[in-house]
Amino acid sequence: MERIEWGLEFEKESHPNKCLFCHVDEVRRIFRRFAKFFEIDSDKEVLDIIEKVIEYHDKGKLHKDWSIENENRVTHSDKSAEYYKKDLSGRVPTEKDVLITYLILKHHASLSTTTSFEGFARLIESFKVPGAPLNRWFFEGKFKDIKRRILLADLYGLFKLADCLSASGNTSYLPVKPRIDIKEIEKILHDKNRLEKERKLTSMGRLAFLAAPTGWGKTMASPFYLIRDIKRAFFILPTITAINKLHQRFTSIFGEEQVDKYFYFYDVELYGRGYETMDVKRHLFWGKHFLKPCMITTVDQLLLSFLQVGSYHTKRVMFRNSALVIDEVHLLNPRMLYLLLFFMRRYWDIYNLSVLFMSATFPDGLKKVIKDFLGIKVDERRDEINEIEEYKRLCRVKVENRLDENILTACGEIAEKGTKKKILVVCNTVEQAIKVKRALEDYENIRSILIHGRFNYNDRKTMEELIDNLASVPHVLVSTQVCEVSLDISYDFLYTEVAPLPSLIQRFGRVNRKGKRTDKVNCYIYNADIKERGRYPYNEREIEEAKSILGEIDKMENEYMLIERLNDEETEEKILKHLDEAKNKLRLDISFESTTKTGYFFSSDVTEEEIQEILSYREDFTTLVIPCGDAIYVEDERGRRLREDLDRLLEKYDRAEKRDIESIVSRLKGYAVQAPIWYVRRAREDRRFGFPIIRGGKFVYHPSYGLVNMDLISKVVL
Repeated sequence: MERIEWGLEFEKESHPNKCLFCHVDEVRRIFRRFAKFFEIDSDKEVLDIIEKVIEYHDKGKLHKDWSIENENRVTHSDKSAEYYKKDLSGRVPTEKDVLITYLILKHHASLSTTTSFEGFARLIESFKVPGAPLNRWFFEGKFKDIKRRILLADLYGLFKLADCLSASGNTSYLPVKPRIDIKEIEKILHDKNRLEKERKLTSMGRLAFLAAPTGWGKTMASPFYLIRDIKRAFFILPTITAINKLHQRFTSIFGEEQVDKYFYFYDVELYGRGYETMDVKRHLFWGKHFLKPCMITTVDQLLLSFLQVGSYHTKRVMFRNSALVIDEVHLLNPRMLYLLLFFMRRYWDIYNLSVLFMSATFPDGLKKVIKDFLGIKVDERRDEINEIEEYKRLCRVKVENRLDENILTACGEIAEKGTKKKILVVCNTVEQAIKVKRALEDYENIRSILIHGRFNYNDRKTMEELIDNLASVPHVLVSTQVCEVSLDISYDFLYTEVAPLPSLIQRFGRVNRKGKRTDKVNCYIYNADIKERGRYPYNEREIEEAKSILGEIDKMENEYMLIERLNDEETEEKILKHLDEAKNKLRLDISFESTTKTGYFFSSDVTEEEIQEILSYREDFTTLVIPCGDAIYVEDERGRRLREDLDRLLEKYDRAEKRDIESIVSRLKGYAVQAPIWYVRRAREDRRFGFPIIRGGKFVYHPSYGLVNMDLISKVVL
């Protein structure tokens, strides 16, 4: 090697005010700290591979054409690989050398089976390794054992985290276990009489179940389960609203250094709170890599790690020796549930997982499916809490069936009650909810709010904050199924369209939450307005089954009768059928497990946005879009400002330098709306950001009504 082309590692800076030798030394020390913490430092051959990657990963920065100041510098990763190849000192290269070269090349990218680095194929081919091709050596030889492939990816991920921590100056970072103090938990629990049962969570096994009514305090009691020898604690919640509230609460109890959060729109939230770009990147790095001991996140972030999307190796490793609290498990759609159980079964022993499933409506059939799928025997007396007696003491709703009426006919009654009480109206479709909201606007002296799944993130966050502020004030909230998971307010009356029993139970749970019993009607159920069967969220059979049950519900003596009826409806056979459909749709054996795909090592070749489409709640066939231009309805100042803001951001994107693009895309995400796939297919679109930019069509975005058909903008005539 002509050394004149290369600088000296003691002299040349790889990062500001840091020579390459210092950086590599820091990375090595941080990596070893990580590996020891996660107890994966015993396979010396795999460790040697990573140690070589650490030694050579930034050698390319010694090249004469690379410098910190030069923005047009050569790509250092391929120069580092070249340095490693030349440094073999004439010995015959091995398959191990090719693998190390691949890992050096990919240390700023995902572990894709292909690479955009110029000359990669030429470099690998030039090794002229005798014997079998690399993939055969990898999958059929040294790394035939899946566990060893997983170990290699995890150790590589820890190296990459160490690399980032050194580069950002966080060299003192120490991975620590969750510190959860029983006394601190007991301070936050409201019902001291329930304390003995809550303490039972500490002695539960690795697979545990908690079923208790809404208002019981499941989420706040769940830290008891985490008092065990674990490396990380994960709280998996169904909504961003729930995540933010729990994060605020737990941070005040356990300390900011112990608790963090992460979800898909976290960058949007940070920019919305006025953070500068560097601060946003810092928060995102710590959050998305689960670096703090207690993480609050969504199930999609968990699944993205195990589906090996992008640089998954820097995230998945954090689940080793961890405990997960999965709240509201009944809300997972069949695909989510199947994926969750599939990966739990695969990693149960490899990662030594512990999992607590919680729900207010936990069918016996679902519990049995989970146990059987995982193949784990559970001691019901030790590992399950089922608050049957608590359900029997409660009767917080009294139902009146109005199944021969459309919910629109109730608007006058709703408006009258809404002047003095809190009213929740739940429709099965966005279109029907908008009709009710428009009708209520004809009445004076009531405050009505509309919320559903087709608002952009910024507007929905504003509305959720408004709803929280109105928690003790008379108002009418018109919603769709989103209220079944996102509301933590107790309403006085519920007006709802008929829906499948699990959904009705969730809607009942939004009423009289702090009460025990009622003799007065506070829930009114109306017929479903099914106009387009192919696009309706429920099929007619589900609706008819619900109607047949309602005659029993309005005579129920306690809430346990609802749970018994739910057990009759949500049977093991029914759940298994849905899981089998999900399995056949996903075909993980072909699309994921195959050695031509990920082979439990390579990154998946799908984007996070594409995975979000697969995992979306309730509607399987939706995608994120950004309406702009003519797709924004301008009725008042809000619409005009929205259109101008989006036009300005898109123009800024077109003129942006590379370093500014990420922050602009993050801000654009705040305007993204969950839309049906069929809508996107019909609209004029522009794909530059991973999701479509919609500029026109029959649907428009209205700041007060969300993504809506133009025909619905006109006033409803009753």
